[in-house]
Amino acid sequence: MKMNKRSLTVGSAALLVLTLLSAGIVSATPPTKIASCSAKVTPGHPGGSIQVRAKVLHPDRTLAFSASAVTSFSGTTIWTLKQSGKSYVAVRKIPVPAGQIAGPVDVIVTINYVGCAAIPLTSQITAP
Repeated sequence: MKMNKRSLTVGSAALLVLTLLSAGIVSATPPTKIASCSAKVTPGHPGGSIQVRAKVLHPDRTLAFSASAVTSFSGTTIWTLKQSGKSYVAVRKIPVPAGQIAGPVDVIVTINYVGCAAIPLTSQITAP
């Protein structure tokens, strides 16, 4: 029986693919992406506003999503962030009191989604 180089190469490649598939190294299904949560806050000035944004990357679209922020200007206030459309991004402009002293302000963003924890952030309030 005579074999040419091409049939030997094709046979070797097929055997290699079969071996890798059976070992689980190469999968026929794509890998699942893991959701990750992030948040941002912009700086502001007295009488202006700060913008808070919460986002979930690679979400499972069958799960619910909401977000809120807690600010500590002169007292603690809870703000609900607004989700736009079907995206997993929520945003809110939070007004800065006119009498707010320049300096850092703590903002805690809570994303209500599986696997997300509260994200502590700091916004810088600057003099106008």
